[in-house]
Amino acid sequence: MSSPGPDLCQESVLDRLDGMLANLQQHIEQRAQELARPLIAKAHADAFDEVKSAQDAQQRAEDLAAELRRQIRVLDRQRDEQRQRAEKAERQLQSGEAGIAHLENRVAYLERRAENAERRLAEVRRYIDEDFRFWCSPNGVAGRYAKDLVDFIDRLDGQEADRG
Repeated sequence: MSSPGPDLCQESVLDRLDGMLANLQQHIEQRAQELARPLIAKAHADAFDEVKSAQDAQQRAEDLAAELRRQIRVLDRQRDEQRQRAEKAERQLQSGEAGIAHLENRVAYLERRAENAERRLAEVRRYIDEDFRFWCSPNGVAGRYAKDLVDFIDRLDGQEADRG
């Protein structure tokens, strides 16, 4: 029998090295998985938390946007109501100003009429006092009538002064 040749020994050593390398490779792979598993689980949990947080933030943003749209609608409605009240007040003001202008014109007209009436009354009084009093009449009746009429006009004029 011949001794195993150098090739056979080398092959056997290589086979054993291959086996050892395969076992080492398997051990490294298994150990890497053992070490990575908690890190992967934590990264997965962190990613889930981040996604959940982002979803919550998006929901809050959508809720806030919906609330803002609701408030805008309320403010738009209030603005429209204020505009309508302002327009109504403007119309009432214009109507009131027209009414005031009409009343001012009426007051001016009535003041002119009152001045004319006072002037005419003064002329009637003067006429009675200066002319009518001296008409010829039996027993001085015209003079007494004139005096009574002047006294009456003076009393009316005094009552007007008390009222004014």
